[in-house]
Amino acid sequence: RKALLLLKKKRYQDQLLDKTENQIGNLERMVQDLEFAQIEAKVIQGLKVGNECLKKMHEVMSIEEVERIMDETQDAIEYQR
Repeated sequence: RKALLLLKKKRYQDQLLDKTENQIGNLERMVQDLEFAQIEAKVIQGLKVGNECLKKMHEVMSIEEVERIMDETQDAIEYQR
């Protein structure tokens, strides 16, 4: 009887250990998902700031002006060579 009781106790403890390991695994996945979501939020915020900066630059400079500056830069590079 004692041996049977010990076997039942061992089986219960094994089941409890399995459940605990599964819960730990779930918690680790949740932490990873949260960390990834935080990184995604930072990337999106960075993209938002970048887009706002580009819009402001477009207001200050026209495409023609940018092309002129790029042409002048290319001419200067060729002159240096």
